[in-house]
Amino acid sequence: MESSNITNPAVLRCNQAARRAYELELAKSTDKSKANCAARDAYHTAMPHLSGPQNIQDFVACVADAVLRGFLYERESSRLLYAAQVAVGALPREPARKPEPKSAAAGGKKPPATEPASAVAEQSAEAAA
Repeated sequence: MESSNITNPAVLRCNQAARRAYELELAKSTDKSKANCAARDAYHTAMPHLSGPQNIQDFVACVADAVLRGFLYERESSRLLYAAQVAVGALPREPARKPEPKSAAAGGKKPPATEPASAVAEQSAEAAA
């Protein structure tokens, strides 16, 4: 369980918890199977809660790391990733921004108002009369 090159703090925390649990279990008995189960349980317990965007991203990173390390199986990882997807959907959305009119983007000046062609034709006819 090499953790010196892990850059995500949540993944590092999960790996450190797994390593501590593994070593503690091996100190009690020499059963590596029990130590692996303890490490797996500790890894899961250390995973971030699905609350807030950063925690959800960290949770997904921990799931991916756990799959690569053999702490999670495909079926379980699928369920956890689905839970993360549901958590993302439950996050509050920022209201959509309305696009600014082009006149506001060009220094706040409004373009000159143009009159319909029929109004211009009527004015020309009145001026000729």
